[in-house]
Amino acid sequence: MKSRKTTEASKVRERILELCEGAGGGHVTSAFSIVEILLSLYAVMDRNRDRFILSEGHAAPALYAVMESLGLLDTDWVKKFNSVGDTFAVFPNPGVTMSVGSLGHGLGVGTGLALSMKLKRVNSMVWVLVSDGECYEGSTWEAAAVAAHHSLNNLVVLLNRNGLCATDFTENACRLEPLACKWKAWGWDVREADGHNQEELVREMERVRCRYSHKPTVIVCRTIKGKGVDFISNEPLWHSRALTGRALEKAMEEVR
Repeated sequence: MKSRKTTEASKVRERILELCEGAGGGHVTSAFSIVEILLSLYAVMDRNRDRFILSEGHAAPALYAVMESLGLLDTDWVKKFNSVGDTFAVFPNPGVTMSVGSLGHGLGVGTGLALSMKLKRVNSMVWVLVSDGECYEGSTWEAAAVAAHHSLNNLVVLLNRNGLCATDFTENACRLEPLACKWKAWGWDVREADGHNQEELVREMERVRCRYSHKPTVIVCRTIKGKGVDFISNEPLWHSRALTGRALEKAMEEVR
């Protein structure tokens, strides 16, 4: 029998498929890889005081589906995902601190927000969900250096380590490993977790909220791109392809 959390994640993935079908496209596999991360985050963070940046903006369908499931977004609005002239774009606007487009900008803004909160003595957290592909961006490492220099222990990076970028596996394109060691070398406290285990993710996130360290924290979340549907999992060519026809039906069957 499926656990309640497993069922919750399955329903979110089903909703992602519905949203992308209605929009005629969307980054399904990226969205699938962060479902449990988002569900865990929204269970832990203070929604009134904390700030969240989805730097991996193309995974926005997961954000919309999770927020809808929690009653934070109206269903009629969410159904307009990627409609011409509508707020709910492929890259997110509502429910987050900033809209994103090009990868690599989210952590810089998050670092600025966290520093501002420190200077103003605001007891809030900044959470930034970053894709592993963004670790190719110089702006990501520049922000990481600044955050460590200012001891921003109110800043948390949730690193979606699914091992894939747009066209290939990261270790084929340009090796990122040892990725955890690189963050540690920049002066960050590094934690690692199963990115599809909500209990483990919540435990790590709650630990960070206790401010156990004077350093900023990165939680390297090991995930599967396309998690929940076998034939699109870990398949680079499904990065931005729409699921239609029998492929969509099969995907629906698997997530249910």
